[in-house]
This record gives sequence, structure tokens and C-alpha cells, in this order.
Amino acid sequence: MSLEKWIDVSVYSKLGPITIQEFEDFKRLGYSGVVVGSWHGNSVNIFCYRDLRNALAAGLKIATYIALSPDKPIEYQVQAAYNICCAETPFLWDQLKFVAVDVEIDGITVGEIQTALDKVKELEGKPCIYTAKWFWEGHLGNPTEFSQVPLWSADYDDAESLVFKGKYGGWDSLVGKQYAGTVTLLGIKVDLNVFDTNFTEDLMDKGVISTALNSFLTRTRAISNTVGRYALPGEKDTPELSAKFRGIRKSLLED
Repeated sequence: MSLEKWIDVSVYSKLGPITIQEFEDFKRLGYSGVVVGSWHGNSVNIFCYRDLRNALAAGLKIATYIALSPDKPIEYQVQAAYNICCAETPFLWDQLKFVAVDVEIDGITVGEIQTALDKVKELEGKPCIYTAKWFWEGHLGNPTEFSQVPLWSADYDDAESLVFKGKYGGWDSLVGKQYAGTVTLLGIKVDLNVFDTNFTEDLMDKGVISTALNSFLTRTRAISNTVGRYALPGEKDTPELSAKFRGIRKSLLED
């Protein structure tokens, strides 16, 4: 089995979107991909689209996770995640290697998990489940209905392997493991993961990159280079900068 190192990030990782340069630095450290949180229980990650866009432009694989909450309708939460991933173009959703239904908030039910998986499929995403043994057994009663859904499991053993110790939920294997949580790399708070390359691989990874994708990446880099201030953390947007960015974005992203 071939493994890849990934990071995952949230709205709390940094005071602002992560830049292309920062993602390129992660790539130089040996990371192949990033999972960006799009929905955090009760609200979207406002930096999600830019993080996904910049990671893709840096040459990383991308995915997203949706942290489900019992406080809002499940289909609404998945749709909100989809909407923020597609903030400027629905094309970006199609580049996601997977969409993780994140099950770690108390009160979520088996039925709601199924609803979320069904909604991801309806939106033509590739679903998996993110959770942990302690939560799945302690809060859900160790249901086995989802044993055919790929599992990304949290197990903070600091081991870069997919050895599945202490199996649960009827799963026999993992496609990913979060082996360390909330560490600071390059000044950014991230979680550390490994994934099975077979799960994250597709034609794009083998060099068959579409003309549309090449065009999108070229435009993304042009936006970053032309409006460099836009990606800086913590900087206030101004009417002038917003107008300038909207005009440049329109010319670069419209076909």
C-alpha cells in the first residue's frame, strides 16, 4: 500500500486564507494534499474556497470535510458546504478527491449520517466518513451500517501508517488516519494525516490534466499575482480593493 501525507485545516488554522506560497511550502515538506473544512457545525469556513483554490494552484490534492451538527437540517449543512466550495465556480467541487462527512459532534444520529452521505452523492461528491473510535462507540453505540463507506479515522498515535488498531463500526480497513492533531507547521495550525494513495488517485494524478483545469490554475495564479494583497492574512478589505478584485476576477474566471 502506498501512503501520502496530508494536512487538514479549518477556519481556525490562520487569521485569513492560506496563500499559494504557504501551500507550496507544505508541498516541499512532503505533503501531497489538504482537507479544508467547509462546514464547522453551525457555520461555513469563510476561507474555504480560497484555501482550496490556492492549494490546487500550489499542486496539492484537495478535499473537504463537513462537520455535522444536530442543530440545523442536515441537507442544509451539506448544501452550505457545497456552496462555499463553489463560491466562485462549481468547477472546484469536481476537483475534490473526497468529501468527508465529519461525525464528532454529540447529538448526531445514524439517520442524519445517512442523509449527509446521500446528499454528498446527490451533489456528485465522493463520500467518506471521518470519526474516531471513542465517539463512534461512546456516542453512537458502534453502529455497523456504514462499514462499506470509506473510513478516515482519528487515532493520535503519531504513527504514519494505516494499521487499524482497535477496529470498530464493522470497518476492516482505513483509507486515512489523522495521527496528530493541532500542531503548528509554518506558523499554521494543522492536523496531520496519512491516506491510501489508491483512494486519492485519479486520472489527474497520472498526468491526464484537462484543458479546463489548466486554464483554472493559470487564472488562479494570475489572480494571486495581480492582487497579491487579497491573500494576505488579517488585512481589511476596502471598497477600492474589492472593486479592483471583482473586476480582475471577472475577467480571469469567466470563460
